[in-house]
Amino acid sequence: MYKINDNILYGSHGICTISDITEQNFGGEKKKYYLLHPHNSISVLLSLAEIGRIS
Repeated sequence: MYKINDNILYGSHGICTISDITEQNFGGEKKKYYLLHPHNSISVLLSLAEIGRIS
């Protein structure tokens, strides 16, 4: 598991900094998400459950 202020490489968004780890409720199901801030773009919300599926 990553932590706040870690830098990761995320697909077409490139290098991102994790600015927060939050819990969101979408479709009646709570999941944890990383709030990503790409170094060259907008913010991205990424489900922690999906992190293992990203190549």
